[in-house]
Amino acid sequence: MENVREAPVVPGDVYRYYADPGTWGQWAHNTAWARAQAPVEPGTKVGVRVRSQPWTYTVRVLELEPGRRIVTEVRPFGVTITSSYEVTATADGSRIHHTISLAGPLEWAYLLVRGQYTRMLVEETRRVADLAAGDQGALGAPSSQQAAAQA
Repeated sequence: MENVREAPVVPGDVYRYYADPGTWGQWAHNTAWARAQAPVEPGTKVGVRVRSQPWTYTVRVLELEPGRRIVTEVRPFGVTITSSYEVTATADGSRIHHTISLAGPLEWAYLLVRGQYTRMLVEETRRVADLAAGDQGALGAPSSQQAAAQA
């Protein structure tokens, strides 16, 4: 499952949301909040509270390409869910590409709600693009575009 969105934002302004678990609850699908004990790097474990359920999952960072991409994995019962969050520069700003892949004996159950997950990815890429374009963003600092405009 995937969604790609073109947005007139600086890639670094998108990526900073990927790299800060404290912001994941503002844009990531089905995430109420997320907390990491260390800076995000491959192997980091992030506690993520699910919006629709009263428990917290451990999400592991599998890959990290600074400024561009982060890949995470969560293993609820019977399935491994791998999410990829990627931003690349375009002539007009950024291409935001989010994917979810599934593996395991209960993969079929998640595929039954594939449309719901696809809609969540559409909303997720819209939210992270909107945050990156915002005046102050979730991190409380002007975006790269605003800083350039003010200079």
